Amino acid sequence: MRYYSGFSPKETIPNEILFPNAVPFWLKHKSNELKKTIVICVHGHGATTYESRPIAEQIFNEGLDVVGMVLPAHGIKDINQAQKAMGKVKMEDWLNAIRKEIRKAREIYDHVFIYGQSMGGAISLVMASENLVEACAVTSPAIILPKIAGIITFLFGWLNINIRVDLENEEIFNEVYAFRNMKDTKQLVKLANYTRKNLFKIKCPTLVCHSHNDILIDPSAPELIQKKAKGSITINWYDKSSHCMPLDVSGKQIGSDIAEFFKKHLEQI
Repeated sequence: MRYYSGFSPKETIPNEILFPNAVPFWLKHKSNELKKTIVICVHGHGATTYESRPIAEQIFNEGLDVVGMVLPAHGIKDINQAQKAMGKVKMEDWLNAIRKEIRKAREIYDHVFIYGQSMGGAISLVMASENLVEACAVTSPAIILPKIAGIITFLFGWLNINIRVDLENEEIFNEVYAFRNMKDTKQLVKLANYTRKNLFKIKCPTLVCHSHNDILIDPSAPELIQKKAKGSITINWYDKSSHCMPLDVSGKQIGSDIAEFFKKHLEQI
């Protein structure tokens, strides 16, 4: 299934198909003095690069190149096409898209790091477990989902049905789908389970940013990562924020802390 790479020329991106802010990006410095390093930034479930870009821009402002792609079945403006795509997408499509992006990054850069929000955080942890990146940072990683998600997908995950989501009362604007597809949600649950099973393979330095006020991802997720992973794990709490950390009140600070985490690791290479 197609994804939109941040390394693709702008003229090849079909803007008429995507949401206004679902724009892949590649922010690069004229002179990349930090050992030719790039951070791949991965958005969350149902979202677009609008969600990951604030962190990416903060990282870029502090000296590192960044790239962000639109995941398969995401960012599609036409709701009928979006629902059709989300009913077909598989966990492997998301993982393979990031693997491809990492391969493209390796052709240009000496060092490749990864950052992900929510589902993007789970994907990033999988990439770390496969030893495809040298450092990893995540915000609200979707590895422990609400129990209701597992129950619903167990009962209805085989049905290609869509449930409307009311976004009007959300305190923070995010460019996301106003529906949840049952088959797609089953893939998200599958990804969370797969990520947890492979945490023990993580050897690279990892920064986990979370909030005790996150109503979607259990606050025990950082401790689980720390317990299972073999690499050094740093946990930062930002309790003024909720789930959508890049767009919340602590977003700028989180981006700065992630940039410092990556730069500190570079000093040790």
